[in-house]
Amino acid sequence: MKKNTIIIVGAGLAGLTAAISFAEKGYIVKVLLKDNIQTNSSYRAQGGIAVSIGKDDSTEKHFKDTLKAGHFLNKRQIVKENVLAGSKAYGWLVEKGVVFDEVPALEAAHSQRRVQRCGDITGKEMLSALKRYQEEKHPDIEFIECLLIDLIKEKSDCVSGVIYFQDDTIYHLYSDAVVLATGGIGGIFYKSSNFQRQTGDGIAAAWRSDAKITDMEFIQFHPTVFCTDNKRFLLSEALRGEGGRIVDDNGNRVMEGFHSDLDLAPRDIVSRSMEIYMKKFHKETLYLDMTHLDKKVMLSRFPNIYKYCKEEGYLLEKDPIPVRPAAHYSIGGIKVDSYGRTSIKNLFACGECTSAGFHGSNRLASNSLLECVVQGIAVGKNKIDSSEKVRFNCDNIRKLSDRSKNSKEIIDDLRHLNQENMGVIRNKKGLKRILEFCERYREEKEISLVNRDNIELRNMLCLSRLIASCALYREESRGVHYREDFPQEDESFFGHIVVQGEDLSFEKLIKKR
Repeated sequence: MKKNTIIIVGAGLAGLTAAISFAEKGYIVKVLLKDNIQTNSSYRAQGGIAVSIGKDDSTEKHFKDTLKAGHFLNKRQIVKENVLAGSKAYGWLVEKGVVFDEVPALEAAHSQRRVQRCGDITGKEMLSALKRYQEEKHPDIEFIECLLIDLIKEKSDCVSGVIYFQDDTIYHLYSDAVVLATGGIGGIFYKSSNFQRQTGDGIAAAWRSDAKITDMEFIQFHPTVFCTDNKRFLLSEALRGEGGRIVDDNGNRVMEGFHSDLDLAPRDIVSRSMEIYMKKFHKETLYLDMTHLDKKVMLSRFPNIYKYCKEEGYLLEKDPIPVRPAAHYSIGGIKVDSYGRTSIKNLFACGECTSAGFHGSNRLASNSLLECVVQGIAVGKNKIDSSEKVRFNCDNIRKLSDRSKNSKEIIDDLRHLNQENMGVIRNKKGLKRILEFCERYREEKEISLVNRDNIELRNMLCLSRLIASCALYREESRGVHYREDFPQEDESFFGHIVVQGEDLSFEKLIKKR
Protein backbone atom coordinates (compact mmCIF):
# COMPACT_ATOMS: atom_id res chain seq x y z
CA MET A 1 0.00 0.00 0.00
CA LYS A 2 1.33 3.42 -0.98
CA LYS A 3 1.95 5.76 1.94
CA ASN A 4 0.43 9.22 1.71
CA THR A 5 2.73 12.23 1.66
CA ILE A 6 2.30 15.34 3.79
CA ILE A 7 4.12 18.61 3.15
CA ILE A 8 4.52 20.81 6.22
CA VAL A 9 5.68 24.36 5.59
CA GLY A 10 7.44 25.62 8.71
CA ALA A 11 9.65 24.04 11.38
CA GLY A 12 8.72 25.97 14.50
CA LEU A 13 6.90 24.40 17.44
CA ALA A 14 3.62 23.94 15.53
CA GLY A 15 5.33 22.58 12.42
CA LEU A 16 7.58 20.12 14.27
CA THR A 17 4.67 18.94 16.42
CA ALA A 18 2.58 18.31 13.30
CA ALA A 19 5.49 16.58 11.55
CA ILE A 20 5.99 14.16 14.45
CA SER A 21 2.24 13.59 14.78
CA PHE A 22 1.89 12.62 11.12
CA ALA A 23 5.08 10.54 11.10
CA GLU A 24 3.84 8.53 14.08
CA LYS A 25 0.80 7.59 12.00
CA GLY A 26 2.95 6.30 9.16
CA TYR A 27 2.77 9.20 6.71
CA ILE A 28 5.69 10.30 4.57
CA VAL A 29 6.54 13.79 5.87
CA LYS A 30 8.46 16.55 4.12
CA VAL A 31 9.15 19.73 6.07
CA LEU A 32 9.92 22.95 4.21
CA LEU A 33 11.76 25.50 6.35
CA LYS A 34 12.64 29.02 5.33
CA ASP A 35 16.04 29.16 6.97
CA ASN A 36 17.27 26.96 9.80
CA ILE A 37 15.32 25.78 12.81
CA GLN A 38 16.74 28.60 14.95
CA THR A 39 15.21 31.42 12.91
CA ASN A 40 11.59 31.25 14.00
CA SER A 41 9.58 32.80 16.81
CA SER A 42 9.19 29.50 18.66
CA TYR A 43 12.95 29.28 19.12
CA ARG A 44 13.03 32.80 20.57
CA ALA A 45 10.13 32.21 22.99
CA GLN A 46 11.23 32.99 26.53
CA GLY A 47 8.20 32.91 28.81
CA GLY A 48 6.69 29.45 28.44
CA ILE A 49 3.51 27.54 27.77
CA ALA A 50 0.32 28.32 29.70
CA VAL A 51 -1.04 25.11 31.25
CA SER A 52 -3.37 25.00 34.25
CA ILE A 53 -1.97 22.05 36.20
CA GLY A 54 -1.17 23.72 39.55
CA LYS A 55 -3.04 22.67 42.69
CA ASP A 56 -4.62 26.12 43.06
CA ASP A 57 -5.35 26.44 39.35
CA SER A 58 -8.06 25.05 37.09
CA THR A 59 -8.99 24.98 33.43
CA GLU A 60 -12.01 27.12 34.34
CA LYS A 61 -9.72 29.87 35.67
CA HIS A 62 -7.55 29.62 32.56
CA PHE A 63 -10.70 29.77 30.41
CA LYS A 64 -11.90 32.93 32.15
CA ASP A 65 -8.47 34.61 31.99
CA THR A 66 -8.27 33.91 28.25
CA LEU A 67 -11.72 35.36 27.59
CA LYS A 68 -11.06 38.46 29.69
CA ALA A 69 -7.71 39.16 28.02
CA GLY A 70 -9.32 38.63 24.60
CA HIS A 71 -12.12 41.12 25.40
CA PHE A 72 -14.58 38.22 25.04
CA LEU A 73 -14.21 38.14 21.24
CA ASN A 74 -12.80 34.62 21.59
CA LYS A 75 -14.68 31.60 20.28
CA ARG A 76 -15.65 29.95 23.55
CA GLN A 77 -15.65 26.37 22.31
CA ILE A 78 -12.12 26.75 20.92
CA VAL A 79 -10.92 28.28 24.20
CA LYS A 80 -12.49 25.45 26.18
CA GLU A 81 -10.95 22.78 23.96
CA ASN A 82 -7.47 24.33 24.09
CA VAL A 83 -7.28 24.86 27.84
CA LEU A 84 -8.66 21.36 28.47
CA ALA A 85 -6.04 19.93 26.09
CA GLY A 86 -3.27 21.77 27.94
CA SER A 87 -2.37 18.99 30.36
CA LYS A 88 -2.16 16.42 27.54
CA ALA A 89 -0.02 18.80 25.48
CA TYR A 90 2.27 19.28 28.50
CA GLY A 91 2.51 15.50 28.95
CA TRP A 92 3.22 15.04 25.23
CA LEU A 93 6.14 17.49 25.46
CA VAL A 94 7.54 15.81 28.57
CA GLU A 95 7.26 12.44 26.81
CA LYS A 96 9.29 13.87 23.93
CA GLY A 97 12.06 14.99 26.29
CA VAL A 98 11.21 18.55 27.35
CA VAL A 99 12.28 19.29 30.95
CA PHE A 100 10.30 22.05 32.66
CA ASP A 101 11.15 24.11 35.74
CA GLU A 102 9.56 23.02 39.02
CA VAL A 103 8.04 26.44 39.68
CA PRO A 104 5.80 28.00 36.98
CA ALA A 105 5.88 31.73 36.30
CA LEU A 106 3.25 34.43 36.66
CA GLU A 107 2.61 36.59 33.61
CA ALA A 108 0.34 39.54 32.90
CA ALA A 109 -3.44 38.94 33.01
CA HIS A 110 -3.04 35.42 34.47
CA SER A 111 -4.80 34.89 37.78
CA GLN A 112 -2.43 32.03 38.69
CA ARG A 113 1.19 30.98 38.19
CA ARG A 114 0.59 28.62 35.27
CA VAL A 115 3.32 29.48 32.74
CA GLN A 116 5.45 26.33 32.51
CA ARG A 117 9.02 27.33 31.68
CA CYS A 118 12.45 26.00 30.79
CA GLY A 119 14.40 28.86 32.33
CA ASP A 120 14.13 31.87 30.03
CA ILE A 121 14.82 29.86 26.87
CA THR A 122 11.65 27.78 26.80
CA GLY A 123 11.20 27.84 23.04
CA LYS A 124 14.79 26.81 22.37
CA GLU A 125 14.54 23.92 24.84
CA MET A 126 11.25 22.72 23.38
CA LEU A 127 12.45 22.78 19.77
CA SER A 128 15.78 21.18 20.66
CA ALA A 129 14.02 18.33 22.48
CA LEU A 130 11.55 17.76 19.64
CA LYS A 131 14.34 17.81 17.05
CA ARG A 132 16.32 15.22 19.04
CA TYR A 133 13.21 13.06 19.32
CA GLN A 134 12.53 13.39 15.61
CA GLU A 135 16.11 12.47 14.67
CA GLU A 136 15.99 9.40 16.92
CA LYS A 137 12.47 8.13 16.22
CA HIS A 138 11.64 9.55 12.78
CA PRO A 139 14.91 10.16 10.91
CA ASP A 140 13.11 9.68 7.59
CA ILE A 141 11.34 13.05 7.91
CA GLU A 142 12.88 15.11 5.12
CA PHE A 143 13.80 18.76 5.69
CA ILE A 144 14.10 21.09 2.68
CA GLU A 145 15.48 24.60 3.18
CA CYS A 146 13.64 26.83 0.72
CA LEU A 147 11.12 29.65 0.36
CA LEU A 148 7.41 29.04 -0.22
CA ILE A 149 6.01 30.85 -3.26
CA ASP A 150 2.50 29.46 -3.69
CA LEU A 151 0.20 26.47 -3.30
CA ILE A 152 -0.67 24.11 -6.14
CA LYS A 153 -4.38 23.64 -6.81
CA GLU A 154 -5.13 20.82 -9.24
CA LYS A 155 -8.82 21.60 -8.85
CA SER A 156 -10.49 24.81 -7.80
CA ASP A 157 -11.26 23.41 -4.36
CA CYS A 158 -8.29 21.14 -3.63
CA VAL A 159 -4.62 21.78 -2.79
CA SER A 160 -2.12 19.19 -4.03
CA GLY A 161 1.31 20.62 -3.31
CA VAL A 162 3.51 23.68 -3.16
CA ILE A 163 5.68 25.84 -5.38
CA TYR A 164 8.96 26.83 -3.76
CA PHE A 165 12.18 28.71 -4.48
CA GLN A 166 15.64 27.26 -3.91
CA ASP A 167 19.05 28.08 -5.39
CA ASP A 168 17.66 30.46 -8.03
CA THR A 169 15.22 27.81 -9.19
CA ILE A 170 11.47 27.37 -8.82
CA TYR A 171 10.17 23.87 -8.04
CA HIS A 172 6.81 22.13 -7.82
CA LEU A 173 6.46 19.55 -5.04
CA TYR A 174 3.30 17.43 -4.98
CA SER A 175 1.65 15.76 -1.99
CA ASP A 176 -1.65 14.46 -0.63
CA ALA A 177 -1.99 17.39 1.79
CA VAL A 178 -0.24 20.59 2.81
CA VAL A 179 0.04 21.94 6.35
CA LEU A 180 0.97 25.60 6.68
CA ALA A 181 2.87 26.41 9.88
CA THR A 182 4.76 29.46 8.68
CA GLY A 183 4.49 31.57 11.83
CA GLY A 184 3.99 35.29 12.10
CA ILE A 185 4.23 38.51 10.16
CA GLY A 186 6.52 40.70 12.29
CA GLY A 187 8.88 41.22 9.38
CA ILE A 188 6.46 43.67 7.74
CA PHE A 189 7.23 46.15 10.57
CA TYR A 190 10.39 48.13 11.19
CA LYS A 191 10.36 47.29 14.91
CA SER A 192 9.50 43.73 15.80
CA SER A 193 10.48 40.97 18.20
CA ASN A 194 10.37 38.58 15.22
CA PHE A 195 13.07 37.81 12.70
CA GLN A 196 12.86 40.14 9.70
CA ARG A 197 12.34 37.16 7.39
CA GLN A 198 8.98 36.40 9.00
CA THR A 199 6.87 37.90 6.25
CA GLY A 200 3.57 36.00 6.45
CA ASP A 201 4.39 33.73 3.50
CA GLY A 202 1.86 31.03 4.42
CA ILE A 203 -1.01 33.46 4.99
CA ALA A 204 -0.27 35.22 1.69
CA ALA A 205 -0.11 31.92 -0.24
CA ALA A 206 -3.37 30.75 1.35
CA TRP A 207 -5.10 34.02 0.45
CA ARG A 208 -3.93 33.75 -3.17
CA SER A 209 -5.49 30.26 -3.22
CA ASP A 210 -8.83 31.69 -2.02
CA ALA A 211 -8.64 30.30 1.52
CA LYS A 212 -10.57 32.26 4.13
CA ILE A 213 -8.45 34.68 6.19
CA THR A 214 -9.76 36.26 9.39
CA ASP A 215 -9.00 38.77 12.17
CA MET A 216 -6.02 40.31 10.35
CA GLU A 217 -6.47 43.69 12.05
CA PHE A 218 -5.48 42.15 15.40
CA ILE A 219 -1.69 42.37 15.81
CA GLN A 220 -0.21 42.20 19.27
CA PHE A 221 2.63 44.54 20.17
CA HIS A 222 4.78 43.31 23.04
CA PRO A 223 5.34 46.11 25.59
CA THR A 224 8.92 45.35 26.57
CA VAL A 225 11.22 44.87 23.59
CA PHE A 226 14.80 46.06 23.94
CA CYS A 227 15.10 48.41 20.99
CA THR A 228 18.09 50.31 19.68
CA ASP A 229 18.78 51.42 16.11
CA ASN A 230 19.87 47.93 15.05
CA LYS A 231 19.01 45.59 17.94
CA ARG A 232 15.71 43.96 18.92
CA PHE A 233 15.44 41.61 21.87
CA LEU A 234 12.28 40.64 23.73
CA LEU A 235 12.30 40.99 27.51
CA SER A 236 9.91 38.36 28.83
CA GLU A 237 6.66 39.30 30.51
CA ALA A 238 7.78 37.05 33.35
CA LEU A 239 10.18 39.84 34.35
CA ARG A 240 7.17 41.96 35.24
CA GLY A 241 5.61 38.93 36.87
CA GLU A 242 8.58 38.94 39.25
CA GLY A 243 8.11 42.65 40.01
CA GLY A 244 9.65 44.55 37.09
CA ARG A 245 8.27 48.03 36.49
CA ILE A 246 7.96 50.17 33.39
CA VAL A 247 9.31 53.66 34.16
CA ASP A 248 10.40 56.80 32.34
CA ASP A 249 13.90 58.33 32.45
CA ASN A 250 13.04 60.02 35.76
CA GLY A 251 11.91 56.79 37.39
CA ASN A 252 8.18 57.60 37.26
CA ARG A 253 5.96 54.54 36.92
CA VAL A 254 4.24 54.67 33.55
CA MET A 255 1.22 52.46 34.28
CA GLU A 256 -0.03 54.46 37.25
CA GLY A 257 -3.25 56.11 36.17
CA PHE A 258 -3.77 53.73 33.24
CA HIS A 259 -4.80 50.44 34.90
CA SER A 260 -5.29 49.05 38.39
CA ASP A 261 -3.09 46.02 37.61
CA LEU A 262 -0.25 48.40 36.68
CA ASP A 263 2.53 46.53 34.86
CA LEU A 264 0.60 43.26 34.94
CA ALA A 265 -2.32 44.62 32.92
CA PRO A 266 -3.06 42.81 29.62
CA ARG A 267 -0.51 43.41 26.86
CA ASP A 268 -2.76 45.55 24.67
CA ILE A 269 -3.38 47.97 27.53
CA VAL A 270 0.28 48.17 28.57
CA SER A 271 1.54 48.76 25.01
CA ARG A 272 -1.09 51.39 24.26
CA SER A 273 -0.46 53.15 27.59
CA MET A 274 3.26 53.28 26.82
CA GLU A 275 2.65 54.78 23.38
CA ILE A 276 0.28 57.40 24.81
CA TYR A 277 2.76 58.24 27.57
CA MET A 278 5.69 58.60 25.16
CA LYS A 279 3.67 60.84 22.87
CA LYS A 280 2.35 63.00 25.72
CA PHE A 281 5.73 63.53 27.38
CA HIS A 282 7.84 63.45 24.19
CA LYS A 283 9.80 60.31 25.13
CA GLU A 284 11.68 58.25 22.56
CA THR A 285 11.94 55.27 24.90
CA LEU A 286 10.86 53.98 28.29
CA TYR A 287 12.58 51.57 30.68
CA LEU A 288 12.04 48.25 32.40
CA ASP A 289 13.29 48.68 35.95
CA MET A 290 14.42 45.57 37.85
CA THR A 291 16.92 47.33 40.11
CA HIS A 292 14.84 46.80 43.26
CA LEU A 293 14.84 43.00 42.85
CA ASP A 294 17.27 40.36 44.12
CA LYS A 295 20.13 39.71 41.71
CA LYS A 296 20.21 36.01 42.65
CA VAL A 297 16.55 35.61 41.65
CA MET A 298 17.17 37.28 38.30
CA LEU A 299 20.26 35.16 37.61
CA SER A 300 18.46 31.93 38.49
CA ARG A 301 15.24 32.64 36.61
CA PHE A 302 16.47 34.79 33.71
CA PRO A 303 20.09 33.83 32.97
CA ASN A 304 19.82 34.31 29.21
CA ILE A 305 18.15 37.72 29.50
CA TYR A 306 20.69 38.76 32.12
CA LYS A 307 23.55 37.69 29.85
CA TYR A 308 22.16 39.53 26.83
CA CYS A 309 21.58 42.77 28.73
CA LYS A 310 25.08 42.57 30.19
CA GLU A 311 26.57 42.14 26.71
CA GLU A 312 24.71 45.30 25.69
CA GLY A 313 26.13 47.20 28.66
CA TYR A 314 23.24 46.89 31.13
CA LEU A 315 23.11 45.14 34.50
CA LEU A 316 19.58 44.26 35.57
CA GLU A 317 20.35 44.92 39.24
CA LYS A 318 21.75 48.40 38.48
CA ASP A 319 20.40 49.71 35.18
CA PRO A 320 16.85 50.24 33.89
CA ILE A 321 16.69 48.65 30.42
CA PRO A 322 15.45 50.73 27.44
CA VAL A 323 12.25 49.24 26.00
CA ARG A 324 9.33 50.14 23.79
CA PRO A 325 6.42 48.25 22.20
CA ALA A 326 7.21 46.29 19.05
CA ALA A 327 5.22 44.03 16.72
CA HIS A 328 5.16 40.58 18.29
CA TYR A 329 2.27 38.28 17.35
CA SER A 330 -0.38 37.98 14.66
CA ILE A 331 -3.71 37.03 16.21
CA GLY A 332 -5.31 36.87 12.78
CA GLY A 333 -4.47 34.43 10.02
CA ILE A 334 -5.82 31.49 8.04
CA LYS A 335 -9.30 30.58 9.27
CA VAL A 336 -9.22 27.06 10.74
CA ASP A 337 -11.32 24.78 12.94
CA SER A 338 -10.22 22.67 15.93
CA TYR A 339 -8.37 20.24 13.65
CA GLY A 340 -6.55 22.83 11.58
CA ARG A 341 -8.85 22.40 8.59
CA THR A 342 -9.07 25.43 6.31
CA SER A 343 -11.79 26.33 3.80
CA ILE A 344 -9.87 24.44 1.08
CA LYS A 345 -9.71 20.65 0.80
CA ASN A 346 -6.33 19.09 1.69
CA LEU A 347 -5.02 22.39 3.07
CA PHE A 348 -4.43 22.53 6.82
CA ALA A 349 -2.72 25.05 9.07
CA CYS A 350 -1.49 25.33 12.65
CA GLY A 351 0.32 27.81 14.88
CA GLU A 352 0.59 31.57 14.57
CA CYS A 353 -0.35 31.70 10.88
CA THR A 354 -3.87 30.57 11.83
CA SER A 355 -6.91 32.07 13.48
CA ALA A 356 -9.27 29.63 15.18
CA GLY A 357 -10.70 32.18 17.60
CA PHE A 358 -8.65 31.17 20.65
CA HIS A 359 -7.19 34.61 21.37
CA GLY A 360 -10.09 36.96 20.73
CA SER A 361 -8.86 40.51 20.17
CA ASN A 362 -5.83 40.23 22.46
CA ARG A 363 -3.74 37.14 23.22
CA LEU A 364 -3.18 36.06 26.80
CA ALA A 365 0.55 35.65 27.45
CA SER A 366 1.99 32.16 26.75
CA ASN A 367 -1.22 30.87 25.17
CA SER A 368 0.64 30.92 21.85
CA LEU A 369 2.90 27.95 22.61
CA LEU A 370 -0.11 26.11 24.01
CA GLU A 371 -1.97 26.64 20.74
CA CYS A 372 1.06 25.52 18.71
CA VAL A 373 1.25 22.15 20.46
CA VAL A 374 -2.52 21.56 20.72
CA GLN A 375 -3.07 22.44 17.04
CA GLY A 376 0.01 20.52 15.90
CA ILE A 377 -1.24 17.35 17.60
CA ALA A 378 -4.84 17.92 16.41
CA VAL A 379 -3.92 18.46 12.76
CA GLY A 380 -2.10 15.12 12.82
CA LYS A 381 -5.40 13.41 13.66
CA ASN A 382 -6.86 14.20 10.23
CA LYS A 383 -7.26 11.28 7.86
CA ILE A 384 -5.59 12.16 4.58
CA ASP A 385 -6.95 10.47 1.46
CA SER A 386 -4.81 10.00 -1.62
CA SER A 387 -5.75 11.60 -4.91
CA GLU A 388 -5.08 9.90 -8.24
CA LYS A 389 -4.14 13.23 -9.76
CA VAL A 390 -1.30 13.81 -7.30
CA ARG A 391 2.21 13.18 -8.61
CA PHE A 392 4.98 12.47 -6.13
CA ASN A 393 7.90 14.11 -7.79
CA CYS A 394 9.77 17.39 -7.74
CA ASP A 395 9.65 19.29 -11.03
CA ASN A 396 12.19 21.94 -11.96
CA ILE A 397 10.08 24.74 -13.44
CA ARG A 398 12.64 27.22 -14.62
CA LYS A 399 15.99 28.77 -13.82
CA LEU A 400 15.77 32.37 -12.70
CA SER A 401 18.09 35.25 -13.45
CA ASP A 402 19.31 37.39 -10.56
CA ARG A 403 17.80 40.77 -11.24
CA SER A 404 15.89 43.02 -8.87
CA LYS A 405 13.60 46.05 -9.09
CA ASN A 406 15.00 47.84 -6.02
CA SER A 407 13.03 45.46 -3.81
CA LYS A 408 15.22 46.11 -0.77
CA GLU A 409 14.35 49.82 -0.91
CA ILE A 410 10.63 49.08 -1.28
CA ILE A 411 10.76 46.64 1.65
CA ASP A 412 12.46 49.21 3.84
CA ASP A 413 9.91 51.88 2.89
CA LEU A 414 7.02 49.48 3.57
CA ARG A 415 8.34 48.49 6.99
CA HIS A 416 8.66 52.11 8.07
CA LEU A 417 5.24 52.96 6.62
CA ASN A 418 3.59 50.08 8.51
CA GLN A 419 5.39 51.00 11.72
CA GLU A 420 4.17 54.57 11.51
CA ASN A 421 0.59 53.94 10.39
CA MET A 422 -0.38 50.40 11.41
CA GLY A 423 1.24 50.15 14.83
CA VAL A 424 -0.28 50.36 18.30
CA ILE A 425 -2.30 53.50 17.43
CA ARG A 426 -4.02 53.81 14.02
CA ASN A 427 -6.31 56.13 12.08
CA LYS A 428 -8.07 56.29 8.73
CA LYS A 429 -5.55 58.58 7.06
CA GLY A 430 -2.57 56.35 7.92
CA LEU A 431 -4.29 53.12 6.92
CA LYS A 432 -5.27 54.59 3.55
CA ARG A 433 -1.67 55.63 3.02
CA ILE A 434 -0.64 51.98 3.35
CA LEU A 435 -3.31 50.83 0.90
CA GLU A 436 -2.18 53.43 -1.64
CA PHE A 437 1.43 52.24 -1.30
CA CYS A 438 0.42 48.59 -1.78
CA GLU A 439 -1.74 49.42 -4.79
CA ARG A 440 1.24 51.05 -6.48
CA TYR A 441 3.15 47.72 -6.48
CA ARG A 442 0.22 45.34 -6.51
CA GLU A 443 0.33 44.18 -10.11
CA GLU A 444 2.38 41.01 -10.44
CA LYS A 445 4.34 42.46 -13.36
CA GLU A 446 5.70 45.08 -10.97
CA ILE A 447 7.26 42.39 -8.79
CA SER A 448 8.96 39.77 -10.94
CA LEU A 449 9.53 36.59 -8.91
CA VAL A 450 13.25 36.53 -9.53
CA ASN A 451 14.87 36.42 -6.09
CA ARG A 452 14.16 36.02 -2.42
CA ASP A 453 13.63 39.72 -1.74
CA ASN A 454 11.04 40.01 -4.49
CA ILE A 455 9.14 36.94 -3.32
CA GLU A 456 9.05 38.26 0.24
CA LEU A 457 8.06 41.73 -0.93
CA ARG A 458 5.11 40.24 -2.80
CA ASN A 459 3.95 38.60 0.45
CA MET A 460 4.62 41.69 2.56
CA LEU A 461 2.49 43.83 0.26
CA CYS A 462 -0.27 41.21 0.40
CA LEU A 463 -0.23 41.09 4.21
CA SER A 464 -0.01 44.87 4.59
CA ARG A 465 -3.02 45.30 2.33
CA LEU A 466 -5.04 42.64 4.18
CA ILE A 467 -4.28 44.14 7.60
CA ALA A 468 -4.89 47.73 6.56
CA SER A 469 -8.17 46.83 4.83
CA CYS A 470 -9.49 45.01 7.90
CA ALA A 471 -8.26 47.73 10.26
CA LEU A 472 -9.95 50.36 8.10
CA TYR A 473 -13.23 48.40 8.11
CA ARG A 474 -13.28 47.99 11.90
CA GLU A 475 -14.32 51.51 12.93
CA GLU A 476 -13.89 50.95 16.65
CA SER A 477 -11.16 50.14 19.17
CA ARG A 478 -11.05 46.61 20.58
CA GLY A 479 -8.14 44.71 22.12
CA VAL A 480 -4.91 45.22 20.20
CA HIS A 481 -6.72 47.17 17.46
CA TYR A 482 -6.86 50.83 18.49
CA ARG A 483 -8.27 53.54 16.23
CA GLU A 484 -7.68 57.03 17.63
CA ASP A 485 -10.47 58.27 15.35
CA PHE A 486 -12.81 55.60 16.82
CA PRO A 487 -11.44 55.18 20.38
CA GLN A 488 -14.40 53.28 21.88
CA GLU A 489 -15.74 49.75 21.45
CA ASP A 490 -18.78 49.55 19.19
CA GLU A 491 -21.03 46.55 19.77
CA SER A 492 -22.00 46.50 16.09
CA PHE A 493 -18.42 45.30 15.46
CA PHE A 494 -18.59 42.43 17.95
CA GLY A 495 -17.57 39.71 15.53
CA HIS A 496 -14.91 38.64 13.07
CA ILE A 497 -13.87 40.10 9.72
CA VAL A 498 -13.31 37.38 7.11
CA VAL A 499 -11.52 37.92 3.80
CA GLN A 500 -11.67 35.53 0.86
CA GLY A 501 -10.05 36.79 -2.31
CA GLU A 502 -11.30 40.33 -2.81
CA ASP A 503 -14.46 39.75 -0.74
CA LEU A 504 -14.68 41.01 2.82
CA SER A 505 -17.48 39.85 5.12
CA PHE A 506 -18.38 40.22 8.78
CA GLU A 507 -19.43 37.36 11.07
CA LYS A 508 -21.47 38.81 13.91
CA LEU A 509 -21.22 37.11 17.33
CA ILE A 510 -23.70 36.97 20.18
CA LYS A 511 -22.07 38.56 23.18
CA LYS A 512 -21.73 36.46 26.34
CA ARG A 513 -19.92 37.30 29.54
